[in-house]
Amino acid sequence: MSAKPSFLQELKRRKVIRAGLVYGAVAWAVVQAADVFVPALGLPEWVLTAIALVSLLGLPLALALAWAFDLREGGIERTPAAPDVAGPAAAGPPPGGDAAEGSPAWISGRAVGAVAVALAIGVSVGWLAGRAPAEAGRASEEDRPSIAVLPFTNLALDPEAAPFVEGLHDDLLTQLSRLERLRVISRTSVQEYRDTEKTIPAIAAELGVGHVLEGGVQRDGGRVRLNVQLIDGRTDEHLWAETFDRDLSMGGVFEIQSELAARIAGSLADALSPAQVGEMATDRGTDDLAAWEEFQRGQMLFRRSLVADDVDRATEAFRAAVRLDPEYLDAWAALAIAEATEAWEWGRGQRLARAEEAVARARALDPNHYLTHLAAGYIRYYGYRDYDAALEEFRTAERLRPGDPEVLQPMGWVLRRLGRWGEALDAFEAAFERDPRHFELVWTSLGVTNLFWGDTAAARRYLDLAEDIDPGFAGVYSIKAHAALRGGRGVPGMERELRRVPDAATRRAAVYDLEVVGRAVADRFEDDLLAALRGPVPTPDGLFGLIEATSRLSLSPEDSARRAAVLAVADSLSRYTGNWSYQLTLTLAAALERVRRGAGPGALADLDRAVDAFAAQGDAMELQRIRYNQAAAHAIAGDADTALRILDEVIVPGERFSPLELRVDPIWDPIRDDPRFRAIAARGGGG
Repeated sequence: MSAKPSFLQELKRRKVIRAGLVYGAVAWAVVQAADVFVPALGLPEWVLTAIALVSLLGLPLALALAWAFDLREGGIERTPAAPDVAGPAAAGPPPGGDAAEGSPAWISGRAVGAVAVALAIGVSVGWLAGRAPAEAGRASEEDRPSIAVLPFTNLALDPEAAPFVEGLHDDLLTQLSRLERLRVISRTSVQEYRDTEKTIPAIAAELGVGHVLEGGVQRDGGRVRLNVQLIDGRTDEHLWAETFDRDLSMGGVFEIQSELAARIAGSLADALSPAQVGEMATDRGTDDLAAWEEFQRGQMLFRRSLVADDVDRATEAFRAAVRLDPEYLDAWAALAIAEATEAWEWGRGQRLARAEEAVARARALDPNHYLTHLAAGYIRYYGYRDYDAALEEFRTAERLRPGDPEVLQPMGWVLRRLGRWGEALDAFEAAFERDPRHFELVWTSLGVTNLFWGDTAAARRYLDLAEDIDPGFAGVYSIKAHAALRGGRGVPGMERELRRVPDAATRRAAVYDLEVVGRAVADRFEDDLLAALRGPVPTPDGLFGLIEATSRLSLSPEDSARRAAVLAVADSLSRYTGNWSYQLTLTLAAALERVRRGAGPGALADLDRAVDAFAAQGDAMELQRIRYNQAAAHAIAGDADTALRILDEVIVPGERFSPLELRVDPIWDPIRDDPRFRAIAARGGGG
């Protein structure tokens, strides 16, 4: 008696199962290759997800093709219907034989072809999406002449003349930045080329400009001479050279700057009218050369590094400038910002009243000057953590001074504190257009923000640039390790990033710079962490990361004693620092250590009160980090309910802490098997 074959027999006859296995193997290989090449091509991280999804969706297509068609000598034909099965001796093979019917070569070809189509679609869409905005941006910039003014050489070789030389350069950039048709690279990006051995074309390529101006300053007695030359950035051809020789006075200095700006404008952008040249020459800020030099000395110190001694000396220089010229608005604004910085960084609350006084003097001189609003914004931000009021001041300053990176960056910082990540990135990217080699902008503003906003590929691009600018900065490698986690590479990927750091001290600092990174890789970098414990005590944030990383190790008695000493320093700092973020970080470190030593949930009351007070400030960026670790303290103390309640609010895919951190961070081991924890850790897939 004849009968139709079973469904399983029919799948085997049509080679559908084999086609599915081949397709799965090829698709897996394609996704693995994409995991390597997508970041290398600079494509967005979602392209990898798209390729995986399209490959998965292609499986039904491959199976349907295997069911419906065969490759025969005459070409592709529809698979014939199954013959009746009569007992053990089934009907013979159809015409063409086994070699032609659904051959493995044909099945493999279909599978590879389907995956290739999926890969082509995914990569093409990602490439176009990722490259189109960049190409559009470049096209718009090509229509706009651009210039980088390299730091002037101090031809007198007199260290005392350095503020004068830097001030001449800085004010020239200020004059040039007023030319709307000219894109001028900001001071911070050109400073790294002081005394460089790089060629002009190399510098122009790194900064993305068509022209470079270089020059030297000679101050001798009562005269000042500036020799400059304009160079084509592509060909290294000298377009023109000129010498400006004037009396050493405020009038002479500003004549040089305004005439040089007019010369550059005539060469690259719209020529300036005599009236505009005259306006530049009279917009001096001060007529007192000594006050101007004190102001420039303060700027040089304040911008050099965020070290308390330098900021103190800068503040004194600004005060000297306003004593010499009480109507010097630029110096009053700079003084207000420096005093507010003292209050923010080191908790020197008495400096806030001085900052308020300085900005009031600036407001009395010109309430509509962009520097007045910039200084007021810093006071609202640094002094009172009033982020909404600070944002309003920064926006006003930006309207008065469009495109200025020194306005756009703090505006982005405030937007980030408010949790408005997309708007913050817009501000940072606008600043980047004029300041493409500003390390802090590239690293923490663009690299970190893109990472926590969810664009891991963009974060990698900026972090690579930051590494190129300063390869000795540990924080870049720590964030790159975090980016490896976000990119789905897990702890092995994090380890690979950290192993790349050639300098041992830099690598040690990078391992513990972020507490999640340090805890996750502690067992892989035990020697580095133990060496770090015996080294200098780091900053409060670094101290917390170091304590957290070493908490994962079995320390010898000697190392335990060292750790106790570090904790004693942390307790001391927590009593004296006025910086809210540092203070709370150190309070958190002490709380975690207490519960690790056996204290119960009651030991966390002080921490919870401190977190509640910090939350009232509305700092969306820092609060998420603090609450993540607050939840961990409750988990270690055995209070799973509170820990999970906090985590439920904190863990949001695509923000600073995501389910990926939960999966690799060993601090969650006490509650890892709780079904509620597993549900939170499963949010958003990935990894």
